[in-house]
Amino acid sequence: MDFSTPSRALESIPRRKPALPTELVQWAQTMLSNKNLTEDYVQGCLTFLEKSERWEILAVGVYLCTDLLTNYSRSSTIYVDGPRVPTTISGENAAVSSLSHDLAMAISRALLDTSSKNLEHKEPRIR
Repeated sequence: MDFSTPSRALESIPRRKPALPTELVQWAQTMLSNKNLTEDYVQGCLTFLEKSERWEILAVGVYLCTDLLTNYSRSSTIYVDGPRVPTTISGENAAVSSLSHDLAMAISRALLDTSSKNLEHKEPRIR
């Protein structure tokens, strides 16, 4: 698995052996084809958290949701990790400022639920 960028994480999903469920591979391809932040992209991230029967999907879902929230916190006046100098967003998530507060809260809740369920996951890369 390559977690250097969100795109690389998504590209690694179809290459997993044994193959991951077709639905999740299709979500990854849909998310890759649309680089802008859309409801489909966010729904794909949440689907990865909800349908995480294997550690690879769970890891990608957690990574993508964390990346979205990190970039959202940098683009808003709300600082998730305390006061700091705001940064300019560039690159893959330049459109993350269009993420609504309600959607960011939904992602936060899903990420918290998933984290709570997997605190003692058998795969060390998930813990």
